[in-house]
Amino acid sequence: MEEIEVPCCFVCPISLQIMKDPVTTTTGATYDRQSIERWLLVDRRRTCPATNQPLPAPSELTTNHTLRRLIHAWLATGESHRRRLVESLAAAIIESSRENQADMAEQALSILLSLVAEPEELKPLVECNNHELVHSLAWFLCSRVTTQAIIAMSIVFELGGRSCVERLKPEFFPPVVGFLRARRSPSEMKAALKVLLAAGECGANRGMMVDAGAIGELVELELAAPSCRRTTELVLAVLAKLCMCAEGRAELLRHPAAIAVVGKTLLRVSRRRTTRR
Repeated sequence: MEEIEVPCCFVCPISLQIMKDPVTTTTGATYDRQSIERWLLVDRRRTCPATNQPLPAPSELTTNHTLRRLIHAWLATGESHRRRLVESLAAAIIESSRENQADMAEQALSILLSLVAEPEELKPLVECNNHELVHSLAWFLCSRVTTQAIIAMSIVFELGGRSCVERLKPEFFPPVVGFLRARRSPSEMKAALKVLLAAGECGANRGMMVDAGAIGELVELELAAPSCRRTTELVLAVLAKLCMCAEGRAELLRHPAAIAVVGKTLLRVSRRRTTRR
């Protein structure tokens, strides 16, 4: 596999990957948004990883537009070289699933996601290796539930459409539902919800999602703490898909807090929209 030299200022000090959404803290250090949100919200640390100075809430993170433009420009200059490298990494992931090599798949997936500036860049790969790539990522997700696997699956589902979700098996869904249960950072939770929403487009998947405990976990997610608007909208959208099957409706009614939570959530969303008008 070809090596590529990455400028150190493009690399997140936490994840050691190329930053997709660089944000600067009040201490002056810059990190990838997903990594620093996880540091603050999931790991509940309150110091800057680089300077060890106190850090405020994540809402005070500032997008570093200049650095983001530089990263995108650098990625664009080596487009052909990077495309070949991305294709090699995708092939390595598929080969890893055939040989049951989870470590190799994790490494290849991590590098692949660090090289991709925008999800659309993976569209040619998804179109050429649709079912093979989905099968390989699903295998990896069942073997090792990682943030990279969830994010990659959400991107592939978004780019590939319905055809990507038509061959999913029952064992695919418990790890995704378990990922929600772990209460990760907002960006990670949204990726998992997008996976479930895309999968819910196929009627055959809805019963499997219900059996994996998706209904209860979605209700608990809203019950535990008010989510951000986008997360709440995704939760409601997934619940709507699941309630299109009889098992989903029955499971929702079986949850003692479901009706109250859904009603309160709908009212909250309605008030927000009314306020914006």
